[in-house]
Amino acid sequence: MPLVAAGELSDDTLLTIEITVANDVNIGEAIESDIINGVPVETNLIGIETEFPAIRHRQGTLVKLAMVGVLWFLVILVDTSKSLTCSEPVRSVTGKYLRGHVTSNSSTSSLGDCMQQCVSVPHCKSINFRFKDLLCELNDACRYTHPWDYISREEHAYSDIHPDKEPFRNLRLNMTPSWLRAHASFIYSNSSHSADQITFNAGSLKNAALLKVALVADGLLTEGTPLTVEITVAVNATYGQTADSDLRLGVSDGSKFIGFEIPDKSNYKSHAPCYGIQGKSGSSLSKIRALAQNASNSPPSFYPGMFFLTIKPDRKRGFCRITPAHDRSFNKTVEYSEQLLLSQGLAFEVYKSDETEKAGIKYVEVRLSRN
Repeated sequence: MPLVAAGELSDDTLLTIEITVANDVNIGEAIESDIINGVPVETNLIGIETEFPAIRHRQGTLVKLAMVGVLWFLVILVDTSKSLTCSEPVRSVTGKYLRGHVTSNSSTSSLGDCMQQCVSVPHCKSINFRFKDLLCELNDACRYTHPWDYISREEHAYSDIHPDKEPFRNLRLNMTPSWLRAHASFIYSNSSHSADQITFNAGSLKNAALLKVALVADGLLTEGTPLTVEITVAVNATYGQTADSDLRLGVSDGSKFIGFEIPDKSNYKSHAPCYGIQGKSGSSLSKIRALAQNASNSPPSFYPGMFFLTIKPDRKRGFCRITPAHDRSFNKTVEYSEQLLLSQGLAFEVYKSDETEKAGIKYVEVRLSRN
């Protein structure tokens, strides 16, 4: 892992490198497990080896009791040739955090001690650790069971201790406006909220992301896992009937996006009421490709306001359906060319088209089932 870019320091710079490392004691006590930590100098490595103490006649150093599979490095570089102007330590650690599942908290002496606390508590599944004041938080859930609560947070670290990694069979999320405010990893900044609707107003970014909700954590599924994603969405029909209001809804592996576009009523002469869309996920949707966009021979006479979308990522196929009351129904089948990498996780994402568009989402239900 690079620490200092080439050219940043001179050859005679006085430098101190402090490395704090937590190794797995269970492995080190039982089997051969020598670890060398250090820094490369040209073609050589200088550092320290921690030997396993299982063979007693060899000298061994046990650095820190830690959980299986967890290795934590805290590397501090101090250039002693320059004066320091900060009276307090400067931290810039962007880590992970599981929100909404803390059962208890206390001050500890280190991250390793926090992990040991969780080990001794049967219902503890994971920990949050705040570096600033060494605060240890024990969670009764983990990122695998609640990926929508797994977020980035400054000066924090997260670790699984007793995670529930059994792949789910069925998952159902009822995403009301209040649920989305509490659990979405991203909500478009130029939006407003009420009890029955999230309104996304005009902005300056074309193809802007409006919503993102984590559904499946990375590492929980394997590539090609048979999976069905069913999305039922209720939107503000007034916007879709009278204004420019095109929405794109679907799923992403963090890089690729596949789903559907539901255009407003003014597009029904040239576009289907729902059709396939794929592209590159991000703060805006890019590399966009429309699929099966051709207009219907008998489109609905009014904007329906409710859409039923089905996506099968492993088969690269999707279906959309509308069943407006007292009007013509519509069905569309889509074949995607993009293949999502399910091992990287899965998220529900919503985008809009033009920057001037306005949209309102009243309710979303997402169901995932492993076939």
